[in-house]
Amino acid sequence: MALCLLPTELILYLGKFLSNSSLNALMRTQKWFAQLLTPQLYGYQISFREPQEDFAELDPYDLPLLWFHCVGRWHSDIILSYFRTSLLRTFTYTDKFGHTLLHIVAGTANTELAQILVRKGLNINAKTLNGRTPLFEAVRSKQREMMDYLLDTGADVMATETNGHTLLEETALFGSGSMVQRLVDALQQKQKLEDQYVNHEAVSQSSRDKALHRAIYNGDSVSVRILLDYGANPSSADGYGTTALASSAIHRRENVIYMLLDRGADPLPYDTLGRSAITCAADSRCSWDVVQTLFQAVLNAGGDITAEPWPGNEYIPLHCFAKRGYLPAVKFLLSHKANALARTQSGVTALQLALFCYSEDPSSYEEVCRLLIEAINAANDEYDHTLPPLEPLTGGTSLHLAVRTGSETLVHTLLYSGVDVSAVDGEGRSALDVARLEGHDVIVKLLSEKVSLN
Repeated sequence: MALCLLPTELILYLGKFLSNSSLNALMRTQKWFAQLLTPQLYGYQISFREPQEDFAELDPYDLPLLWFHCVGRWHSDIILSYFRTSLLRTFTYTDKFGHTLLHIVAGTANTELAQILVRKGLNINAKTLNGRTPLFEAVRSKQREMMDYLLDTGADVMATETNGHTLLEETALFGSGSMVQRLVDALQQKQKLEDQYVNHEAVSQSSRDKALHRAIYNGDSVSVRILLDYGANPSSADGYGTTALASSAIHRRENVIYMLLDRGADPLPYDTLGRSAITCAADSRCSWDVVQTLFQAVLNAGGDITAEPWPGNEYIPLHCFAKRGYLPAVKFLLSHKANALARTQSGVTALQLALFCYSEDPSSYEEVCRLLIEAINAANDEYDHTLPPLEPLTGGTSLHLAVRTGSETLVHTLLYSGVDVSAVDGEGRSALDVARLEGHDVIVKLLSEKVSLN
């Protein structure tokens, strides 16, 4: 039977168009057809009984193979000839989401088949139920050659999804810099040729700004530069108020941070979560060069790097960097009169945050804590070292936290600062009790001597 000579995936494809009676008749002719096509008759997929070595790279987990998994491999003469010689109605497959065969092929590198389907009359701008054209599929799958073919053949560069999502945004999120440039060129050409598209959503300022944020998330600095050149606002914010600069800090896109600042990005705004570009840089542990550049940008813009917390975030920059053990930033902030006595809304100080996180990097946190203790002592104000009864803290004082670090230097410095050695935590334990439990003998001796003096 000639049908047996066709590739398995093509037989699966053809089976989609056979009636139940035809499928039944075909399955009765050979056991292999029965194994292959029975799932289609009953509307579900089962694994082949014998391993299909040809499909190992497509099916590494031995899962059921669907015909549309294979369209990217349909390059053989027999398959392409079949499509060239068949009537258009043979290819009018549409799935429950509205994807045509061209949508499926567009997500692969099989431009040969795409060309045949377009010549046969499949709509190059057909939309799925959510408004996606084949060009969207090519972009999402990072198929540059397919993207070029579709654009050169008349794909609508102005197409948008039903939710307003544009091709520019899609390309920025999934594509490369060269793909973004290709699309921008196509958009600009469209605008020049047809005035009606000047104010179209696909080329709006909103779309450019959204695309910029998606390119930052994607991590493609070339795309970011192209979009800035295309008019994206370097100070734009997303739906949460997070600016492009803060987003770059969150994702640690350091070269993009420099690029945005060079383009005049505003470093001052806070988002709805109370985050600024500086606090985001602290949380993501950006390099000191970047953090210092952001500090200077804020100062140059008239901002205050020692300001009180913004609504939605209980930390000032000093809290953020102390918690991360970020020594250069803590030094810089203290030199600019950051308030070492300031507490978070929960009642925790920068020193206590650093002491609590000490074990993450003892060498860095040791120096950070020492600087903060010095700043507290230099403030000449009464300072209450009491910890709030807040999980995972158990009350007590900064001295309790210092004892847990095992640092003799920090314990000695705090004792010299006048911390109450007799204070107890929520479980009734003094710092000396904690030292004994932790087995820090030298610290036990220090505290015992202090207790005896009192």
